[in-house]
Amino acid sequence: MEFLDAKSDLLQIISNDEKARMLYDAREAELRDQLTRLKLQRTF
Repeated sequence: MEFLDAKSDLLQIISNDEKARMLYDAREAELRDQLTRLKLQRTF
């Protein structure tokens, strides 16, 4: 549960800072892309 609390705190901080929010969103998108590529590699 600590992880969820920490993420919630991080998101609260990010929500008040546009640059931090943009960086967070970009990193999340990059991670989603990587996961998608890994899943696609496993199907072949």
